[in-house]
Amino acid sequence: GTGAPGQNESGDGAAGGGGGGYGNAGGRGADGSDATGGAGGMVEGGAAIAPLRGGCAGGKGGAGVGGGGASGGGGGALQISSSNLVHIKATAVLSASGGGGQHGSGEDDGGGGGGSGGAILLEGNRIEVETGAWMTVNGGGGGGGNNESNVDGGDGANGSPNSDVAAAGGTGTSSDNNSGGVGGIRLAAAANGNNGNATDYGSGAGGGGIGRIRLNGREECLDCPFTMVP
Repeated sequence: GTGAPGQNESGDGAAGGGGGGYGNAGGRGADGSDATGGAGGMVEGGAAIAPLRGGCAGGKGGAGVGGGGASGGGGGALQISSSNLVHIKATAVLSASGGGGQHGSGEDDGGGGGGSGGAILLEGNRIEVETGAWMTVNGGGGGGGNNESNVDGGDGANGSPNSDVAAAGGTGTSSDNNSGGVGGIRLAAAANGNNGNATDYGSGAGGGGIGRIRLNGREECLDCPFTMVP
């Protein structure tokens, strides 16, 4: 589900938004000074990916002086179906990874939650995937929080389309650990947001959870040593 927004805290440390959830839950946004971090989105849907649907967005960051960090969007949904053969070449990159959350526009803003990965569904009488192909539904990283005097939080990275490296959370203020959480990958949980100084600083947001991948074939794959994340 969609991550919950971080609570506002006018002129003080606002909370981070929660990451979106789908194949697994999104990370929780960190609390602010007197503001509650957004809960990560919960697991939704099932392994069959029926109906086909995309991922879920993260929650918006809490507003301090500015408007709070924008959330990352959920990954899309891709289905390829054939009554005969589905053949994926070695150079193919099929990705429905989630977007990274953003830092806020003003001081003390909380970061926006990362979006979850979406869905990839392949269906055919026979499915062949060549070595080197990528299928990814990684979560996006959470946005970092801003401090009390600068708009210095970093944006979370988008979920990678062609690697199994987790999307980094946005950097926080150098003197405080208010960075965003990394996105989910390879069945690993998305990380919660951070806040090393909950008194005065905007907080980091949670990373987005992974999506879902399914291959439905009546015959066994001829050659399937490809890289699928998760």
